[in-house]
Amino acid sequence: MEVEAGKYMDLIIEYGPKIIGVLVGLFVAWVVAGWAERGVRRGLEGRKFDATLTRFFAKMTRYLVLIAAVLGCLGVFGIQTASFAAVLAAAGFAITLVRERSSGTMVRLLTAPVSRASVLAGKAFACFLTGCAVVTFLLGVGVVFFHVQIGSIPLLALATACSAACFAGLAMFLSALGRTEQAVGGISWGVLIVFAMLGGGMVPQLFMPPWMLAAGTISPARWTVEALEGAIWRDYSLAELAVPCAVLLLMGAAGLAIGA
Repeated sequence: MEVEAGKYMDLIIEYGPKIIGVLVGLFVAWVVAGWAERGVRRGLEGRKFDATLTRFFAKMTRYLVLIAAVLGCLGVFGIQTASFAAVLAAAGFAITLVRERSSGTMVRLLTAPVSRASVLAGKAFACFLTGCAVVTFLLGVGVVFFHVQIGSIPLLALATACSAACFAGLAMFLSALGRTEQAVGGISWGVLIVFAMLGGGMVPQLFMPPWMLAAGTISPARWTVEALEGAIWRDYSLAELAVPCAVLLLMGAAGLAIGA
């Protein structure tokens, strides 16, 4: 009994302050999200913006703040939220591309005096920038609120860029797997959630059995986790970081080639 009590006490000492910090952080995020929502609504209403779009952007701002807070809090317990956020961004862009095709937006773009390759490259670049922004924002939350120490900023920038490029290519690939928004949405979420699970985006790799670690080598999330961790706290050299970055770039290039 004393041994069991000691184990529970160790768990309380280790995770108690983290849980309290997470609860406080979520409460603060809830308050800030409300302020942000009201600020956006008042600003747009003051400029006589469309009422429907005003409500949309205000709610979107609120949810973005809350989602960022939740992902940041999950990172406290070792869950790689940056890679999971990249997965969400890729799925969102894949669905958006299909919506543009089905609504005729893509056809109108292709009738413009630009090549098809330029249009698709622009879409992929937008996804790339979004991925970079999401990962950078989450890492910023970790640094400011949870005092995460970054080992090498240049290597972290390289890892972030390679990860975003991979998921941009993956988004293009997923968008080509179906003709309707519903079909691509279902396929995208199914594929990307499996990738996130195998790659350590939901469960830390430390707790995975050997077979799951081996299966995770096919997951972009797994290489994203290794690249980001290598730059943040594993003290990877440029040569060591080149391996996961090269895998990410190859996956992204393959997805872009197939999806285009």
